[in-house]
Amino acid sequence: MKTKEKVLIGLVAMTLIALCIVVLFIPLISSFDDTNKYHVEKHVVSKGETAWDIYQASCPGTDWNGWCSWVETHNNIDLDVIYPGDIILIPVKN
Repeated sequence: MKTKEKVLIGLVAMTLIALCIVVLFIPLISSFDDTNKYHVEKHVVSKGETAWDIYQASCPGTDWNGWCSWVETHNNIDLDVIYPGDIILIPVKN
């Protein structure tokens, strides 16, 4: 093969890899912002309640890591450190 063919094959391969990354990760990032599937509610953290408890009540069966990321980003908090009385926004299945 000529050098130009090798370069072209490499560029096509990199483009396909980039396209796969975009197709796979964009739904994970924006999935909880889909207003047809989820709505946002304010939640008051109860004594003894953990992030897992809140997740199970609001969005069971969805992506746990995606849910945590969404909640932490939209509330500017760390879910490892939540206290009773904290008010947080959470996505809830419609």
